[in-house]
Amino acid sequence: MRFAWYLEVCSISFALLILIIHRILTNSKEYRDRLYLYACLYTIIMAFGDLYWIMVDLDYFNSHVVGHQYAANIIWNLGMDFAAFFWFLFCETLYSRKWAAHKRFIFVSMLPALINVIVTVSSVKTGWLFVITEDGDYSRGPYMYVSMAICFGYLIYPSLDGLAAFLKEKSYRKRKYISATLFFPLVPVAAGIIQAIYPQVPLITIGCTYSLLVSHTQLRTNDVETDALTGVKNKNGLMYWLENEIYNLKYSDDYTAKQLGLIIVDINGLAGINNEFGRKEGDKTLVMVKELIEEACRDYNCTIARFRGDQLAVATGINFNSELSNIENSIELKLSEHNNQPNLRYLISITIGHAVYTADMKGNPASLLGAAEEDLETNKDYERQHIRRGGIA
Repeated sequence: MRFAWYLEVCSISFALLILIIHRILTNSKEYRDRLYLYACLYTIIMAFGDLYWIMVDLDYFNSHVVGHQYAANIIWNLGMDFAAFFWFLFCETLYSRKWAAHKRFIFVSMLPALINVIVTVSSVKTGWLFVITEDGDYSRGPYMYVSMAICFGYLIYPSLDGLAAFLKEKSYRKRKYISATLFFPLVPVAAGIIQAIYPQVPLITIGCTYSLLVSHTQLRTNDVETDALTGVKNKNGLMYWLENEIYNLKYSDDYTAKQLGLIIVDINGLAGINNEFGRKEGDKTLVMVKELIEEACRDYNCTIARFRGDQLAVATGINFNSELSNIENSIELKLSEHNNQPNLRYLISITIGHAVYTADMKGNPASLLGAAEEDLETNKDYERQHIRRGGIA
């Protein structure tokens, strides 16, 4: 029964980790994702060590039981050491720490893991981490908790460093990536504490597998919902956000806003900037307008997204329609301040449209987007007519 339970648990870990590895191999060639892959590989080795250990403990091997016991413990410890180390290295790379790419830093940061390896292997003679009697009885050595502290240190330090990076980071996209790693060690550390009391249960392997799966899912979701150029939500991310907010608006008693407003900002003539000054300059303009919107919305609880190639969306919960007008005025003021700077190669012009969610939209975010686009087109038509009549410069 115990073996069947261990086999099921380890098989689930194998399957989930292999799935993550497959997705990384097929979808990414980035250095940091390779580090994530290595963390998964060594967690698989941990799971194998658990499975090997229960087979030895249940007398599946008729000879050399002590040798098998040592081998199972060494395999598990090596898997834990390097799974934790590669998670640490992955996080430091994700946080854009400059030292994470230096060979000297990698070597120095690996030293605790290498020392753990030496101590683990030498425990066969010294008993520093574990002692196994001739009858196959296992007991912890005097430095087992030091070894575990090193492993958990590799897991906990990135969360503390990530929290500092999260608080300093201004990019929405990078903050989302960092947040996906902050709570990684909670389950493995909690599992480790329980396993220290009940060593017969492979909880650390389960905890590491769970955290790797959750973090991988969150990181991939960020890829799907985030615009790579501007670092804000893309249209998919905006739609998911609107669906959630509309649901809260209709059903949640804790939702403080009475209405949901959406603003679309269209950058006029962005294609002309691309043609005259190059694509990089057009991208720079788009990012700059996004930053101006962020500054304008600093006093409001807004979600910003790249809606289309030359359009940005601003969504927020409001209590009065006038709040949308205040946000629009703030955006136009920031743009005016930019255009008043000397020696600009070109001026930036925008057109704004907005809409407020109403009950007849029946919970459909596309209806809210459509209403905002309709208002935007009305305003653009008005401006074109005004320009033809010679009113706007």
